[in-house]
Amino acid sequence: MRPLAAAALAAVLTSCQSVPPASSGPVDTHATMVGGVNPAATAIWDVSNAAGEDSDGWNPALMNAAAWAKLKGAARELEHHSRRMAEANTLYVGDHADTNDGFASRAEIQAMIDANPDGFRALARNMAGDAAALVDAATAMDARRSADLIDGLGAHCGSCHSRYWIEPAS
Repeated sequence: MRPLAAAALAAVLTSCQSVPPASSGPVDTHATMVGGVNPAATAIWDVSNAAGEDSDGWNPALMNAAAWAKLKGAARELEHHSRRMAEANTLYVGDHADTNDGFASRAEIQAMIDANPDGFRALARNMAGDAAALVDAATAMDARRSADLIDGLGAHCGSCHSRYWIEPAS
């Protein structure tokens, strides 16, 4: 094989591989949550609520192509933002208002993250993994799997909020 052709083939094959990125730079957790995670989770729940029935959970007949596409797109966004936090070399709180009742102050949140940044990253990694699984389920139009993953989304949020965002007990 000619050297140029071999190099081009190697570049194409390398670009097709899924290589996890190296640790990213600093991530503003507040901006990522407010601007990325929350809108993605809300979009996921909107689709779920529209397809839900009171007694039996999801009705797949209520899921059209647009709903599946919205679910898949929102899950991708959730995965992206969660993965950024999971891979951040530095996590900082950013522009968090200290006047939100029930929430810790910016300094308290930063102290809780600094006390266990790997725990924070693990929670974000778990959320990213479930979001990736939701992308796959939505791509396959698998209503049961999608519903199960969406049901677990609230647990991810609650687990992180209770450890890192809720006002610490006195």
